[in-house]
Amino acid sequence: MAFKFTFSSMDTEAEAKMLLSWMRPYDLGYKGWNEWLDRIEQQVLDGRKRAVLAFSEEAGERDLAAYVLYQQHKQIPNLIELKSIRTHPKVQKRYFMSFMLKQVEVEAKKEGYAGLIGDLRENRGDVLAIMLRNNFRTLDSQNLYEPDKRDIIVAKMF
Repeated sequence: MAFKFTFSSMDTEAEAKMLLSWMRPYDLGYKGWNEWLDRIEQQVLDGRKRAVLAFSEEAGERDLAAYVLYQQHKQIPNLIELKSIRTHPKVQKRYFMSFMLKQVEVEAKKEGYAGLIGDLRENRGDVLAIMLRNNFRTLDSQNLYEPDKRDIIVAKMF
């Protein structure tokens, strides 16, 4: 079986639009997901929100396979906030996310940030396992977005 994957930062408007389009159906039950995507579109297009992208290339087609979307944290400006991460089910369990999180870490260190912070739904044990395997620590569990759904806050300091 032949396969080809490439990883890169999101560098073009076409890649930004591809990312936004790819994100839309993967809300994982977050209330207001599409409205949030509408609000952040300009931030993605102008580079305030950045991403590491993984592409799968088969039969001459270049498709998005995974991404990590991140930005400077608004309240704690010396941290990078992980906004959204996803891996297509067909390429899960190939350690893409570990590699991509490491790329965000390398860039953050280069730019002088002190660490990474993010949150995930409490029911996403698979994602929590990836974060812990990559030396993130659990900070707290709160209802961040909806009163009946718990979210786990994780961080990795450098």
